[in-house]
Amino acid sequence: MNDCFVPLNLKIFPLAHDVSEYLKEWPNDSQNKIYDISFLNPELILFFQNLKINLRETFIFWSWDTKKHRYPHTDGNWFPDEKIVAKRQCGINWNFTPNSWVEFYKFPDSLPEIKRFNDWDFASFWKDATEIIAVWGGSENPIIFNPQIPHMVRSHESVHRRTSITLRFHESYETLNEKLQDYKK
Repeated sequence: MNDCFVPLNLKIFPLAHDVSEYLKEWPNDSQNKIYDISFLNPELILFFQNLKINLRETFIFWSWDTKKHRYPHTDGNWFPDEKIVAKRQCGINWNFTPNSWVEFYKFPDSLPEIKRFNDWDFASFWKDATEIIAVWGGSENPIIFNPQIPHMVRSHESVHRRTSITLRFHESYETLNEKLQDYKK
């Protein structure tokens, strides 16, 4: 199994409306916005319910500035105060911006730098992660995304923002892979 992502052959458009509707009234200087799952395509919600896949109550809509300098990161605080690895559960991502992609990196031999953006959004930055081990560039099909592998959004020089969504689940990367076995590309 690919540890970074798994392409899915899932032909249901994920949103209830056109992508442009979600970009209206965008918060200043924000990279993301949380939406209730009522903004998803009802057919997609039913699809997950029929497979007994536990979809979380909200999803993330991203409008990512691809030109800001960043380091590869893993989602979540890798080593919180309790000294327990606090990894985020996996998600399914759809990319709506051609000429943009996600690079996945080999874990470095160093510890990450933790950055907290607000109460629910934080990441572990891996400044020494330089070796690319996988690339997801698709905008046609979604993927099961493992947020615990160092990754970073990239784009062609003409693209300044990458629009995508992440559906979140009460599932691990492994259980979601198992439940979507028949939909792997």
